[in-house]
Amino acid sequence: MIQETRSGASLIFEGGTMHRFCVILVFVLAVISVTQIAFAQIPIFYGNLHAHTSYSDGVGDPWIAYTHAKNVGKLDVQGVTDHCHYLRYPLSDGSMRFPKTLQAAGEMNENGRFLTIAGFEWTLTGQGHITVYDTQSYTHRDESDLYQLYDWLYTQGGIGSFAHPGEKYGDFFDFEYFPKADQVMHLIELGNGSTYVSRCINEEYYDRYQRALARGWHLGAAANQDNHEANWGSGNSLRTGIMMESLTLDDLYKALRARHTFATEDSDVKIYFGTDEAMMGDILYDREEVTFTVSYSDPGDSIKTAQVVYSGGVMELPVLGDEWENTFSLSIDKPYEWVFIRVEQSDTNEVITSPIWIQDSKKIYLFNTFSYPERIVRRQPFKYGYEIANLNEEERTVVFEIKDPEGETLFQKSIFLEPLGLFKEVIELIAPTKALTLYLDGTPYCDAGLEEVSFIAGIDTSHENYYLKELEPLSNYLINLGGETVPIKGSLNAAKLDNCNWLIVPIPPSDAMMPSFAVLSKKDVDLLKKYVDRGGHFIFVLPQKGSLPSTISSFEQFFAEIGLGIHFYEEGRGIEAKDKAITTESGAHFVFLTWEEATDRDRVAGALKGLSHLW
Repeated sequence: MIQETRSGASLIFEGGTMHRFCVILVFVLAVISVTQIAFAQIPIFYGNLHAHTSYSDGVGDPWIAYTHAKNVGKLDVQGVTDHCHYLRYPLSDGSMRFPKTLQAAGEMNENGRFLTIAGFEWTLTGQGHITVYDTQSYTHRDESDLYQLYDWLYTQGGIGSFAHPGEKYGDFFDFEYFPKADQVMHLIELGNGSTYVSRCINEEYYDRYQRALARGWHLGAAANQDNHEANWGSGNSLRTGIMMESLTLDDLYKALRARHTFATEDSDVKIYFGTDEAMMGDILYDREEVTFTVSYSDPGDSIKTAQVVYSGGVMELPVLGDEWENTFSLSIDKPYEWVFIRVEQSDTNEVITSPIWIQDSKKIYLFNTFSYPERIVRRQPFKYGYEIANLNEEERTVVFEIKDPEGETLFQKSIFLEPLGLFKEVIELIAPTKALTLYLDGTPYCDAGLEEVSFIAGIDTSHENYYLKELEPLSNYLINLGGETVPIKGSLNAAKLDNCNWLIVPIPPSDAMMPSFAVLSKKDVDLLKKYVDRGGHFIFVLPQKGSLPSTISSFEQFFAEIGLGIHFYEEGRGIEAKDKAITTESGAHFVFLTWEEATDRDRVAGALKGLSHLW
């Protein structure tokens, strides 16, 4: 379960709105020989928690792997985590692979000198890979998907670690959050690999780390070699640093569950990050201000940069040398915050700590809000999604509200939350302003995080008219007016049109590869008529070299059905209309631009000059 550090303080909100996370005190730097941080006396050990043998797609057996890791790799902890789908098959002697791995770990473990872990890697590329520890059985991908694995792991009470998260193997459905799974998923790999060919701690894994934290997961930082050759521990200097009282299996599993870890590309660096009552991996509750201390020691390896990373950004620590301590204080004005340290050494090796979390003790949190479209138009409908998580082991009921700056409630709902439960919902809103505040049980939680534009213009690309590059001058002009342009890919539908105030339609050219796609179908005409009825606006871009007769006929039919007697000439390169801009009784605007006007920066400005009232 999640390790907690408690306090009786309360969050303070001023003026009825939440403040942003901010730094309030200056850094205090001292080059030291003896660290002052409270937890600095806890020993640091170095482990490689993810590796393979011939029991899956590696080499050697677990006994060989453990022996090499101890004698050659000079590790304190070695895990064997063979792929789960291999474990179903017996070895040549008829014995089963996972019990044999357990046997090897039991025989090779030496408390006080060298620890051995028997685990497995649940492997389902596309969904993700997860290494599992401290269970006496296993599950495999043919009997469990990701969600079933989470349930199995919770039932078993094991330890889970997200392995090499990213595009190649999977990112766990963008780290979809589950409070129950959060109790048993304790680690995430920021580094993976057993060669020196490339950086093992890379930006993709680092970005996924922050994404997982933002979505609600409580994860400690890990870095493992994922060996498939006979180089367990010796492949490179990649390590998971583990802070634990003594080198015993009990203390190891306790430390992993508490996330008392850091990821490092240096094999002997010592880094401590904590407060007077918490260390990396811990949770503090109900704090208005927290003073942190970072202690670093690695004789001969000075640093290039040291950073404080939190949900709102990054701060540089003013430190130098190969041994130092830094103290800084932060004001916490959010119900849910996390902070960790990232260090880059002068030799480019990186060290990244587990976070310290600062949370509201009610343990009900609002996560993963989003709007669709991403940038809204004031007083226009949009979709808004949110999640509310209950990290209590008892049921709760909470009132969720969205209010404007005057305190008027735009949305309110009483929500029942199961123990370790999650409520998800997408609602439709019409906002009088982007400055909305989210409330839980009458207390301001955070702002809605909305971005606003004056209008959204969709660019049709579904009728053999994919001209996004060519229409950049028109797009840039509209963006400078305060709007946003978005391509509409695939066939037109009501949902896509509902998100647009304007629709840019390049008239399809005569050389369309698929002429049947270069016409407005009856379905298209019906959709566009409804779009006009609700006051949607158009910019039509006439073709550069003319259009097909069938194309011209379909557009003229659309104009006729909405009562506009507009006709094309010169194969669609010109129109018979008195004005460049036409307004219908429904309030819909129709603007016509030649190809030359829409694709030239100076000419588009001249063509649309005098039409600013339309935007």
